[in-house]
Amino acid sequence: MSWSITVIGKPENVVAALEAQSAKESGQCKIEFDDALPHLVGLVRQSFNEKPEFTPMVRLEASGSGCASSDSNAPGVMRQTSRSCQVKIEQFYAKLV
Repeated sequence: MSWSITVIGKPENVVAALEAQSAKESGQCKIEFDDALPHLVGLVRQSFNEKPEFTPMVRLEASGSGCASSDSNAPGVMRQTSRSCQVKIEQFYAKLV
């Protein structure tokens, strides 16, 4: 399965969008997204500026895919067999109007 998200905004708003995306995912996509989520949030939170006249903005593009198969040693249990994830984070400053 696969998932993707692209969002632009203040870092705290991008984090909120990531958390909201988790609620929209289901099945294998949710498993993959939720495993990547703390890493995505951590990277976005690295964009900050304590000076109020500078508002950092973040553009996040992330996607992932993976597969699961039945575990022969545990009937009914799915075993994650492969995953990939790509992330691009750009920081820029802009005047919000």
